[in-house]
Amino acid sequence: MSAALERCDAPVDAPVSPAPVAPPTTGEHPPLVPVGALAAYVGRAFPVWTIWWAHGIWYATGPCPELGCACSRTLHAPDPGGLCWQLDEQERRAKAIS
Repeated sequence: MSAALERCDAPVDAPVSPAPVAPPTTGEHPPLVPVGALAAYVGRAFPVWTIWWAHGIWYATGPCPELGCACSRTLHAPDPGGLCWQLDEQERRAKAIS
């Protein structure tokens, strides 16, 4: 597992549900992770970013890594693991610049 995924400290490869769900009763399938809970996990790992999910795409809005730039940047990925990877890369770039 990559450092970005470990940092998210969440089951980022688990199936997600846009609504809260109950665990399965048969044990045949893993429980779905509510999108809001998964977004909260990612948000705790990357607190300067706002994380959300819409229409099957994961988004994060946060600071631009360029020095002196006051704009915000929005990243997107088809899954939370990909978003964690991008967020980790953005933070590495910001540290390298400063």
